[in-house]
Amino acid sequence: MSNTTRTPEGAEPVTRIFLETLFGALCADITTLKQDLKKDIKGLAKDMNELGDYMDNLKRTDETRGEELDTHLREILELHDKNVELCYQVKELENRSRRANIRI
Repeated sequence: MSNTTRTPEGAEPVTRIFLETLFGALCADITTLKQDLKKDIKGLAKDMNELGDYMDNLKRTDETRGEELDTHLREILELHDKNVELCYQVKELENRSRRANIRI
């Protein structure tokens, strides 16, 4: 068995050693790329977990703010009702004052 393969006329013969060296280099490149991909995937997984935690925190904050807004809205409505009641009382007092002035 020969250590060379057939080559077109005029081309240098490709030796088995050259092919083995080339194959070894390709395998090393593939291994390196595979390790880099694994590292990138781990980094992306970490980023995804951090984003998930951030979203959970945003949801909790949103719920808390929603509860605060509901509380403030209730307080505003209560103050509005009191204001309306006080306005009626002022009008009633003004009417009483006018009636009292008329009697005199």
